[in-house]
Amino acid sequence: MYLKNISLHNFKNYLHYNTDFVAHFNLICGLNGVGKTNLLDAIYYLSFGKSAFVSDNALAKWESSFFRVEGNFLRQDEPIEIVVKWVNNQRKEIIKNGLSYDRFSEHVGELPLSLIAPNDIDMVQGGGENRRKLMDMHLSQIEPDYLQALLRYNRALLQRNTMLKQYQDVPKVDLNLLQAYDFELHQQAHIIFEKRKTLSAEIVPLVNDFYAQLSQGREDIGIRYSSALTNRQLLDILVYNLPYDRQMARTTEGTHRDDWELELKGMSLKKFGSQGQQKSFVLALKLALAQYVSQKKGIKPLLLLDDIFDKLDNLRIEALIELVQAHFSQVFITDTQPERLTSLFKQKKIDFKLIHLEE
Repeated sequence: MYLKNISLHNFKNYLHYNTDFVAHFNLICGLNGVGKTNLLDAIYYLSFGKSAFVSDNALAKWESSFFRVEGNFLRQDEPIEIVVKWVNNQRKEIIKNGLSYDRFSEHVGELPLSLIAPNDIDMVQGGGENRRKLMDMHLSQIEPDYLQALLRYNRALLQRNTMLKQYQDVPKVDLNLLQAYDFELHQQAHIIFEKRKTLSAEIVPLVNDFYAQLSQGREDIGIRYSSALTNRQLLDILVYNLPYDRQMARTTEGTHRDDWELELKGMSLKKFGSQGQQKSFVLALKLALAQYVSQKKGIKPLLLLDDIFDKLDNLRIEALIELVQAHFSQVFITDTQPERLTSLFKQKKIDFKLIHLEE
């Protein structure tokens, strides 16, 4: 699968822009602020129907009330045209081959994609929300049932939390309504928990292999899935926690609090891993997740590498390029110093296209 071309209208800093891509490496270069990351975000939008960084309201070019992104893909010899249209205060529309989706969630997984960006270090240093999003992003691309369970869970969670806030200072709770929310959360949480548990177990060997190739040495990787559902059913948890949940005005336990505990040589990566080890771990994790999607769907995902080469030495850059060349059909790379990559591509006889952006 690969993206043949893209056309942008009023998207971020682009008034009108279109370009073609090659099926292998596409190197997008230019000074900071010219829109390199914005172009990657437009590609991301075609795959997920949303931005990787901001809400739809922040995507339209300054003083514009609409934006449009169009892309033409070729997936296993099948041409696919995706058009996304957004108009302020109106419904967003995602169109595949001339037909509009009734539900945006139906589009997720059609065009698998993985993004690696500088702020991915938050996967190690930040809170559990970042790691849950990573699980959800990749599982949603391969498991339609998972995405629907996640959407239903989040909807019921919002309703339950709203009810808890309303009844925080009221002595009597509508137990029938509360039980309905609890049962819905329980049903969807079971699906989410089982899928996350399977992913967590199956991803470790892949991360180990990628980490060994990137760091040129083998250090045991650990990814431990932490969930309240490991030893108890969510329905029991919700009933037991109700007094505390009412006091806190929110649902304090559930799959929305799940996390990954990342370990290197049996120790916490966050506490004891060096900056280099943390960055190599994140790269290995992202590549492994993309490879996992590829194995499950039988389609190599697109890979977006946004400005990640500045703090990598030449050996790691070469190792990374060799890895992505082997595992991805099409790669998009942004860089302010294209000379180092173009030199490597020519040395390795790798086909690529250089796209230079200017203000």
